Amino acid sequence: MKRLMKWGLGLVVLGAIGWFAWWSLLAVGQETAISTWFEERREAGWQAEHGAIDVQGFPFRLDRRISDIALADPRTGWAWALPVVSVEGAAQTPTRIRVSLPEAHRLAVPGERVDITHETLAASLALRPEPALPLLDAKAEGRAIRLESQSGWTAEAEILGVQVTERAPETGPANAYDLLVDAQGVDLPKPIIEAIDPTGLLEPKLDALRIEGHGAFRAPLDRHALEDGRLALAAATVKTARLTWGELSVEATGSFQVDRAGFPEGKVKLRLRNWRQMIKVARDSGAVSRDVLDAIEEALEFVALLAGGGDTLDVPLRLSGGKVRIGPVAVADAPRVAPPL
Repeated sequence: MKRLMKWGLGLVVLGAIGWFAWWSLLAVGQETAISTWFEERREAGWQAEHGAIDVQGFPFRLDRRISDIALADPRTGWAWALPVVSVEGAAQTPTRIRVSLPEAHRLAVPGERVDITHETLAASLALRPEPALPLLDAKAEGRAIRLESQSGWTAEAEILGVQVTERAPETGPANAYDLLVDAQGVDLPKPIIEAIDPTGLLEPKLDALRIEGHGAFRAPLDRHALEDGRLALAAATVKTARLTWGELSVEATGSFQVDRAGFPEGKVKLRLRNWRQMIKVARDSGAVSRDVLDAIEEALEFVALLAGGGDTLDVPLRLSGGKVRIGPVAVADAPRVAPPL
């Protein structure tokens, strides 16, 4: 019996030593991987600086804390400065992590600098354990987010959530992902509100925005897509997209492919509530040319006549040849959603 107890104790000690060695190897590997990534960004021409890298959580967690981060891509002109970022996860699943941002950080783009504060802003990531770390699932959540620019405008959101999940290969094309966006209580910057609605017809707060659908990309969402910044959409299906702004609301469903020029080709159905007020806001803003608005209004009046003349319309749109069409009439240019092939 004593011999068995000694053997059992020895196995426990050996197991503990082995786990400590494994955890230490993971910790060193994580620190090396982080430092290597920053070094690779510098070699690619970025500014990529960081302070201390602290790895804790033994025995069952692998929690990383990176301080004094400064990232900037001179090709695109953006820069991001954060006092600290926390990356948390279980030691046995190092490619499933939770990233938490500090309560205050700064983002700069060409011509503007924005200070960001929030109550919470974090993302959970599940990555496939491969060198390129392709995305399996990502979920970001934020509350009480506030943006304040150097030029004086502010913007806020009470709730913001985004989820992207890889679709099973048998459900559609390669590199396809489900998307869910949910935003509530969004205060847009005053210059944007004034540009959209100089007469003050709209409420300053956007009540809710929800988008649910899926899209396929030309390449997978992985570390190369992040580093190169070359996301290119190949096709998309919108199950529902709903924007509510005071008495106005827009709902959309539909699907499209992306042609070689980068324009969508497909059909989208819109439901517009108080569409005449939308036309008035667009006219007052001056952001859309009079000729385009005249064509849109004429087409919508025809649809309204067929539907009984109400203020709520179901409008079928066709996207083709780089244009948005109501029936045979081209009413606007379609947005380019991917670089040309």
